[in-house]
Amino acid sequence: MENPVNLQGGLFFSCFLFGNVLGIFYVLLGFARRKRRFWLGAVADMLFWLVCGPAIFLFLMGLNGGDVRGYLLFAILLGGCLVAVGRYFTAKWLKNKKRTKKQG
Repeated sequence: MENPVNLQGGLFFSCFLFGNVLGIFYVLLGFARRKRRFWLGAVADMLFWLVCGPAIFLFLMGLNGGDVRGYLLFAILLGGCLVAVGRYFTAKWLKNKKRTKKQG
């Protein structure tokens, strides 16, 4: 058996954590988009893809010998989306807390 289930689970978890790192990087670059200038947002997006494209390639190359498997790409995407969803709900919670503090 070439890839036991526990090895694949470890690979999935590693890619999930890597997706979290990429998601945090995307959120940090998102502050440039808040300046409401088109060119800053465009530069931030270009920087994100210029960094993340090779980073994903090198990560998968070192982790799995360059085998691109769908579930690993899904794990990276899932990790990044989890950061975005967590950021959304955290911002919503902080906004509600601030609103109730003003009222009370």
